[in-house]
Amino acid sequence: MRFSDSTYTGYSVSYDRYAHRRFDIKKSKLGLKAEFLSSLFPIFSSLIFSFFVILPFFFDFRVDRIRIDNFSSVSELVKKDILESFEKMKVSEFDYGSLSDFLYFLWHACEDSLWAKNCSVSFSLPNLVELKFEEVVPIALLIDEDKVFVVSSDYSKIQTPLILNQIYSIGLQRFSLPFLFLKSERCNLEEISKFIIHVSSATRDIEQIVCFDFSLELYTKQGQKIILPKDDLYSSFARFLTLKQNLGSAKEIDMRNEEKVFVR
Repeated sequence: MRFSDSTYTGYSVSYDRYAHRRFDIKKSKLGLKAEFLSSLFPIFSSLIFSFFVILPFFFDFRVDRIRIDNFSSVSELVKKDILESFEKMKVSEFDYGSLSDFLYFLWHACEDSLWAKNCSVSFSLPNLVELKFEEVVPIALLIDEDKVFVVSSDYSKIQTPLILNQIYSIGLQRFSLPFLFLKSERCNLEEISKFIIHVSSATRDIEQIVCFDFSLELYTKQGQKIILPKDDLYSSFARFLTLKQNLGSAKEIDMRNEEKVFVR
């Protein structure tokens, strides 16, 4: 059973594909060749269809385990959001006692999480529910006056402003996230997000990023400032990494000149 947001109720069940897949598996294992036995295949398929797909919705199955394929800090955030949703619903009148209601509620709680998208839920007898989702990975904290927004790896800004205390209550301290400041309307969030991903794959040392009209300033945990030209971010940053060992304890490194490096 797979659930998606393609129907009005919020989920759809892929009965046919599930039944045919089980039918093919049984056919390959048994190796039946006789014509009169092959006529039994539709019956086998119907029985399997009923047992694995329809029956769970008519009997009171107890879900003992929820398995999540993702193992990361982001999946921990998703699990935390789902548990909080369960806690909220326990004090409401929502009834998730039936299997179908439970699976829909689990899918909905996953989709409501800030850190997950394209959630799917499947049920396996006797008592296992499997949850899959794509992770929304935080890559930076965008500072807008007194508000903090999370910039994600899909180049979007999560539209829920946080206060600094919430960063710790949510668990964002697990990530090495630079603070991002947009000082100009020329700063394209998607372009900068792609560059932040590129930078983080090369070094975890960047603590703060400031975007101006024509330049980007990177501040390291050691207090160094690296100035990069906006129209040539990637190659100028590559030059910086190449020269990094020779720059010593310089406080400011200006990479805006293609032929020279200014060090202060």
